[in-house]
Amino acid sequence: MTSELHPDNQNQIDDIAQVNVWFTYHAPHASQIPLYTKIRDDAKLLAQTIVLSCPRGVERDAAINSLRMAVMFANAGIACQ
Repeated sequence: MTSELHPDNQNQIDDIAQVNVWFTYHAPHASQIPLYTKIRDDAKLLAQTIVLSCPRGVERDAAINSLRMAVMFANAGIACQ
C-alpha cells in the first residue's frame, strides 16, 4: 500500500492504518455486548423523552438524528478499541 502513496504523503502511514481499522468489520466480543446494550438502551430512553417533550419539527428530528449519531460513534469507539 505504501508504494501507492504520493511521496508527499509517506508520513501519513499511521493515518492509513487508522482508516483500515475504521473500515474493517469488528465482530463484538462477549465483554462488549453489555456496553453496546447499555448505550442503546440509555439512548432509547433519551429519544423517547425527546419525542414526548418536543413538538414535531426539524429541531426534534435533528436531536434524534444527533442521538443516533452519538450511539453510532460510541459503538464504533467500543469496536475499534
